[in-house]
Amino acid sequence: MWGFGRCVFQGVIRELNQASAGHVKSFSITACRGTVKVQRWWQVPLSQEGRDPKLHPRRHRVYRLVEDSKHSPREKLELILTQTVAKLGGRGDTVSVKKSLGRNKLLPEGLAVYASPENKQRFEEERRVSEPLLPPRNSGPRGNETFRQRRDNSRNGTPIA
Repeated sequence: MWGFGRCVFQGVIRELNQASAGHVKSFSITACRGTVKVQRWWQVPLSQEGRDPKLHPRRHRVYRLVEDSKHSPREKLELILTQTVAKLGGRGDTVSVKKSLGRNKLLPEGLAVYASPENKQRFEEERRVSEPLLPPRNSGPRGNETFRQRRDNSRNGTPIA
């Protein structure tokens, strides 16, 4: 059982070494989701040219985990909301959500768009135009009075101070 596996494993290593020495590489350099990178715990001693390295029966089969991409933190998706969504925000807000929520719910239902520079500029312009017409939050009675004056002045053509 071990003999056959060792021959296959050594054959794969030999092919990797030949591929890296030659001009043809058949293996991807980027790691995909669920990839585990390991490193030998004990270094294999150098061997003579043209010979296979002499592996210790147990020592050189012990590996150390270098990276486990399956359990790495997931990336977030940045979106701009086109409508008010409960527990996320209002129209024009930029939010970071899980990719699954964005792709499965927000984008197909038209509740959000990707946060591209063009979309950011469009929503910022829309916010800038509608901002003077909205009353300030938690402004109190004097704030509402000032807001009414500014709104009336902007409708009459008087510049807002």
